[in-house]
Amino acid sequence: MHEKAVEDTTEEIQSLSETIGTYLKEKNLTSFKLTDGSSVEYNEKLRANIKRENIREAYEFIRTEGAGDLIKNEIKMQFGKGQDQDAEEFKTFLKDKGLVPMEKQGIAWNTLDAWCRETIEKYAAQGKAFPEEVFGIFRYHDVKIKNK
Repeated sequence: MHEKAVEDTTEEIQSLSETIGTYLKEKNLTSFKLTDGSSVEYNEKLRANIKRENIREAYEFIRTEGAGDLIKNEIKMQFGKGQDQDAEEFKTFLKDKGLVPMEKQGIAWNTLDAWCRETIEKYAAQGKAFPEEVFGIFRYHDVKIKNK
C-alpha cells in the first residue's frame, strides 16, 4: 500500500518537473525567483542508452569521430581506453592458437552521456544531424525548487 503511494507520488513529481521544465524552456528561462525568496531552477539533461542492435553502428560512428578510445575491450582481461588495437591483436593471437576468446566491449554510461552531449552540441553548431536514435538519446527535465 505504501509502495503504491510512493510510486504515485514519484510519478506526480516527474509529471510536474516535465510541465515546469517544458514551460521554462518555452519561455527561454533557466530559473526564476519567487517573492518569498524561493527559486526554481531548470536544466535539460541527456542520457544515452545504446540498444544491443545498434551497438555496431554506434561504435563505428564513435570511431569515425575519432573517439574510439572511449570504447573499452575485455577479452578475459580488461583493456583500457585507447587500447583497441592491443585488444584486436590479443584476440587474433588467441584465435590463431585455436582458442575462442570471450569479448566484451562497453563504454561507461557517464562517459557516453558526456560524449553524446558534447558531440550533439558540436553537430548542432555545424548544422549537422547527430544520429540520436542510434544512441538511444533521452532528454529529461531536471527541476529544482529551493526554499528560502
